[in-house]
Amino acid sequence: VYVALPATLKSIASEAFAKTSITSINLPIGLESICTDAFWGCSELKEITIPASVSSIGDINDRGTISGAFANCESLDVIRVADGNDNFVSVEGVLFSKDLTLLLQYPAGKYDAVYTIPEGTLRITHQAFEGSRFLEKVVLPASLEMIEGAFWRCIILSEVVCVGEVPADWYAFGMTS
Repeated sequence: VYVALPATLKSIASEAFAKTSITSINLPIGLESICTDAFWGCSELKEITIPASVSSIGDINDRGTISGAFANCESLDVIRVADGNDNFVSVEGVLFSKDLTLLLQYPAGKYDAVYTIPEGTLRITHQAFEGSRFLEKVVLPASLEMIEGAFWRCIILSEVVCVGEVPADWYAFGMTS
């Protein structure tokens, strides 16, 4: 199912497309925000490109937890960010804040068995790896300070390696819940 959104759309609401069978979507130039869980559980969605105009993805709750928009999309293997976006960047298909301090979303359908998070990343947001189907090992950089419930439903993840002397603070870690 392909979805084309109107060019005048400014925001995609929480859970707007959650658990739908969309396979492809064209996010309009001019879109400004994508709310928490907007695409949660879209099991057929293969790739997505964030327009340059998007300045907000997900939300921060009253506890300070950052939740994204693309968790548990089991076929999603790449997240792209259009050139000129001042807030976000894609590194090898993984969504980060522009300054690379926040890892926002690792595509659940990405085929890599091992992922090394870049040095300089300070925080992994809530649901960032949720539903990753192929990921067996994650290497955490020494710079990492906080991991929010990032590893839910990572069914074959068996190893998390901390490069730094002091491991990051873990908040609500889940492997199979």
